Amino acid sequence: DLHSFPTRRSSDLNKATTMGGENSKLGISLDELENLKEELKINNLKLKAMHHHIGSSSLKLEPFINSLKVALKFSLNFKDIEIINIGGGYGVKFSPEEKDFDIKKFGSEVSRIIRGHNSRYGKDLFLRIEPGEFLMWPCGVAITKVNTIKNNGKIGRASCRERV
Repeated sequence: DLHSFPTRRSSDLNKATTMGGENSKLGISLDELENLKEELKINNLKLKAMHHHIGSSSLKLEPFINSLKVALKFSLNFKDIEIINIGGGYGVKFSPEEKDFDIKKFGSEVSRIIRGHNSRYGKDLFLRIEPGEFLMWPCGVAITKVNTIKNNGKIGRASCRERV
């Protein structure tokens, strides 16, 4: 299972939660592709699954669609890939003024792209997603204990690492 991340951040992503980028501590970047292919060949391994995500919490569709396209392009380098997991990070609104993440539009766009890719390249990729917070956010309340308050300019942030 390969964990890969886009090499560039989209300007509309939350830099605090974005997992991708040149200096990411996770996964591999696209410029490490040739090294990966060589390691697989040397060790007689086949890459069957790929996990690619941006972890952004964005309410916009474009970063996720762009990430999927990058993942699919990357997957073409490995003929044995059967599964692509595009992760999660689908945004949830924190205030009434924010617009909901359009999950229906996202689903239809992802479906269209995957079907087109499969048809164009003779593939039958299985797609996985991790909607996590997007599904759970409206379902309940987390009761926590505030252990740190950080004042960052005009915005105060509470750190809650302990559940009660």
